[in-house]
Amino acid sequence: MMVILALWGFLNGYTTSRTLKFFGTTDWNFSAIVAAFTLPLFISVTLGFELALAWLARTALRYSFKANLLRIVGWYLLNGSMCYLGAYRGYMQKAVQIPSPVGTVRRPIPAMPYHMSILVVAPVLGFIQFASMYAEFSYLLDSVFRSHMYAMFGFLLMNMIMQVLIVSLLAILQTYVQLCYQNYEWWWRSFAVGAAGALWMAGYALLFLVTKMKVSDFAGDASFIVYIAVFIICYGCAAGAVAVNASYYFVSKIYSSIRKD
Repeated sequence: MMVILALWGFLNGYTTSRTLKFFGTTDWNFSAIVAAFTLPLFISVTLGFELALAWLARTALRYSFKANLLRIVGWYLLNGSMCYLGAYRGYMQKAVQIPSPVGTVRRPIPAMPYHMSILVVAPVLGFIQFASMYAEFSYLLDSVFRSHMYAMFGFLLMNMIMQVLIVSLLAILQTYVQLCYQNYEWWWRSFAVGAAGALWMAGYALLFLVTKMKVSDFAGDASFIVYIAVFIICYGCAAGAVAVNASYYFVSKIYSSIRKD
């Protein structure tokens, strides 16, 4: 477990450093700080809030405050040091080059039809993502919150790989259609398309809480909501990152084939 945490910490710092360098950041220490503290700080604060609610409700805590504090400190020390190393190694690499020259004059974007609005595209493509993982997500909720036995880890791995492919293909499709309408602002739209599946997951989780969870106290409901919120936000950010990278790879490939005069 420690090796996996260290490996992902290094990759986190390396990827963050290279991404921020692509956007013009010159301080790799800033990249290391962003990589090391953004996600751990969010999770620590959120779970700390859940522990505070459990303490106020006088419910039995799964772990003591001291044990949780030691875990957080250990996580920061290991993850932070590896993120720092990864950020340094990533910043030492050459910056990612834009495949074709970019004009200095900002070209106006034509009006797009209503069905290409992000308020229409994101929910529709997000539903496709959620439909492909509905069964697996339902099994996970039953396993974690209703103490059902879960033994489909191979299927879970296959579903994760399938999700990466589905999110990538949907993002590329959306970006291609958007470029056909001469709209070159694809970065945040790609992220929204990738993260839209998290909204459907949140809706299903609330439905699961109302219909299947037999919780009679406020602390139990709050604990469920906090853990689900952490999972869904992390999934949304991860899926959005996959979508952005897939769209960037697609755009770089099609524009790198343009002849430079």
